[in-house]
Amino acid sequence: MVVLQGVIVHRVIKFVTNFQTLEEFIATSGPAFNLKEALLQQLKKRLGYVYKDKTYTMATILDPRFRKMYFDKEKIAAANAVTEIGKLISPTG
Repeated sequence: MVVLQGVIVHRVIKFVTNFQTLEEFIATSGPAFNLKEALLQQLKKRLGYVYKDKTYTMATILDPRFRKMYFDKEKIAAANAVTEIGKLISPTG
């Protein structure tokens, strides 16, 4: 299991993907809309890089509970992670 500063890395992509479902939430009041937009903006600012980071994508792909489950919108990131894993485990390197 890969641990980075106390965070279990393979769960970060699951968290980000689940949190992005907030985009589907229809806010019916001004404060709710503002909160939704602020949360999504901060999520992108603080965790928007995780699909581009090999550590996070490879850890998620390697976890048998998750595999490609949380890569619906990020198919290229999943494919790149699988390619990198293949390179690491191939005998030719």
